[in-house]
Amino acid sequence: MCNKHTDPNYSHDVALEPVDAELYQAAKVILRERRPWHRREQLSSNCKMHPVVEAVIKLYRPMSWHLLVLEWPHLADDGTRLAYTRDERAGEADRQLVTTPGKYLRRHFPTLADDVIRDIVLRHTDGDFEFIITRDIHEIVSFKQQGPKSCMTFKRGPFEDHPYRVYDPKHGWGLAVHRAKSDGFIFGTALVWERDGDAPGSRIFVRSYFAPDREYDGYSHADQRLEAWLKSEGYEHQGSWYDGTMLARVQNSDGDTLMPYLDGHRQQVDVDSVKCLRIRDSGEYCATDTDGLLENGRAMCAYCDERCHQDHVQYVDDYGDVCEDCIERHFYWSEAGDEYVHEDYAVDTVDGGYIHSHRLGRYNYTMVDSGSHADEASPDDETIVDAYGNTWHEDDKGEMVTFHSDSQYGDELVHSDAPDLICTVDGDYFDRDDIGSVVFEITDGPSKGEYVALNGDSKIWQDVDSLWLLSEYNEHLENQRVNADAEQE
Repeated sequence: MCNKHTDPNYSHDVALEPVDAELYQAAKVILRERRPWHRREQLSSNCKMHPVVEAVIKLYRPMSWHLLVLEWPHLADDGTRLAYTRDERAGEADRQLVTTPGKYLRRHFPTLADDVIRDIVLRHTDGDFEFIITRDIHEIVSFKQQGPKSCMTFKRGPFEDHPYRVYDPKHGWGLAVHRAKSDGFIFGTALVWERDGDAPGSRIFVRSYFAPDREYDGYSHADQRLEAWLKSEGYEHQGSWYDGTMLARVQNSDGDTLMPYLDGHRQQVDVDSVKCLRIRDSGEYCATDTDGLLENGRAMCAYCDERCHQDHVQYVDDYGDVCEDCIERHFYWSEAGDEYVHEDYAVDTVDGGYIHSHRLGRYNYTMVDSGSHADEASPDDETIVDAYGNTWHEDDKGEMVTFHSDSQYGDELVHSDAPDLICTVDGDYFDRDDIGSVVFEITDGPSKGEYVALNGDSKIWQDVDSLWLLSEYNEHLENQRVNADAEQE
């Protein structure tokens, strides 16, 4: 970061002194009241910095605690990493950088040992939650009833009437649960399925449900933390359950066959036997009703609420089965996400397709905000984040230059048309804020108005009132001598 923010008196002994709590709180209030972008960042993170940062400043002092609070490091959207705002310009443009807590601490606490940083990160990214997978059918039904809202949370009636009884663990089913360790509150759930063996696709999940807090009763979005844990445990995220996946055939107390709403685009089933059902591409029965019972032949469009034949619907995440007419008029197909996306959430991609604006992170995409692909989404590995936090597509890399290592943005990329970019007479690039510290303006001679680096290849001559390139100054003196000799003759 900027050299002007560093403290020349910072040392290991200073780092062992914690940040004064009253000063920290006062800084939060001042920034919230005087900077609209900082108020936005604080409120969006419940006025809390990342748990790791909140913990470390109670024990140690950063190299510049003012800068740390200004950057407002908080939990990123994935619930684990750290997001922060690099500077005022990035804040006003609502651009945040995402990194790991450990990497961020190493930048602000350079005297702390790696093992100290590691232990702090481990202790304070754990939190009051845990993940489990249950393969007990009674627990599967109970956790689903207690968990985030969905059409299959279902009435809290008899166990025998709950449609989730079809997910019998003997057929490979289980329920992943994200819950609080303190009181058992269910933050998130996800059905999982697995078969014997370690081949790719042996362990999968299709949809997760998430409640951000104990009072939330709205639409359940994906539980990103639970999904990340499942992936770390070897489960793959699929668009539907496999063709042929087996379900238990269960009847309720009235003799009706139970069937939950099937998430994913494969939503039809066949009766396999007296005791089993199978998910099929062209099954006789359509598992798209929310009453928990097995029906055949007809489906209801989740978008227009009109009935249509089950063969004339497509599954759309966040909606359910949508009829072909609504698909054609209101949705786009996303190759990047392998899904249909509503027109309100469809973002153009650099390759001419579409992607869901709320699922960029899930598919490893990033919005480009600068250059030839501005306002388009690009795969993460095809993007460039410059020194100012602007995101470019790699197509624009030929127009990027690198800051000189002595600059406050040393060795980082920047576009050659950046308004604050300056180039010295030696062809080195600096930021305008570097002037006066490592770069100076030439005030006399043929190069007047250009810039020279303090440690550059070109030597300088300076007196009280002027600064020259040494080569030009020597030539100037020689010209003066020649003119004086000519006048004497």
